[in-house]
Amino acid sequence: MTENDWQKELPNEEGDWLWVSMWSCGCCVSKSGIAWIHQVDPEYEKEHPENGVTPIIYKGKNDKWLGISWENQEPYFENDDKTKPIVTAWTKVKLPPKEWSDWKND
Repeated sequence: MTENDWQKELPNEEGDWLWVSMWSCGCCVSKSGIAWIHQVDPEYEKEHPENGVTPIIYKGKNDKWLGISWENQEPYFENDDKTKPIVTAWTKVKLPPKEWSDWKND
């Protein structure tokens, strides 16, 4: 998969950075932005909503619970029990190297 290939099935492993788009209806993009994939504990996430980030939780490779998170974004869900997130498209992105952000400190 290249950085320009759009996918619908969610990633299986943590550590990737993605550009994610979510729809609230069939015709309009409601949320989009750079997100990250990380391992989560669903029970902890339910009990600690004060973290400021609400991950979309799903099962990845080896039955690990993974989350897609991006700051200040509440995900939309297809059902009331919040188990079917509406993620319509995502693609991997490469972030610039950390040292690129150091130029402003020179």
